[in-house]
Amino acid sequence: MGFYINDLPNGEPLPSIDKAQALIDAGIAEETEFISRFADIPEDKAMIAVVENGLFDAAGYVDGPLYSQIEYERRGGFARPMRFLYMERELAMKLSGLWDYLND
Repeated sequence: MGFYINDLPNGEPLPSIDKAQALIDAGIAEETEFISRFADIPEDKAMIAVVENGLFDAAGYVDGPLYSQIEYERRGGFARPMRFLYMERELAMKLSGLWDYLND
């Protein structure tokens, strides 16, 4: 995972665990299922994968390479516990730092 979401839009840090629920409770994300094709992510949305690592969660912006990694893990039966969210694409890009990366 390369671009992480660690804060809410107001700058408040996300908790170490239950990040998916915090994003949903803040009204900026909605839960979804992992989809069978990366191209099926709605044009105005970004998929966020929240990996539950035990002591902490990692909320990452899903791009093509990350999607392929998740799909590989799921097919192999050794995927870590994950929740998938949709978030408005521009907001997800800004919260994850991808926006600044692409516009520098």
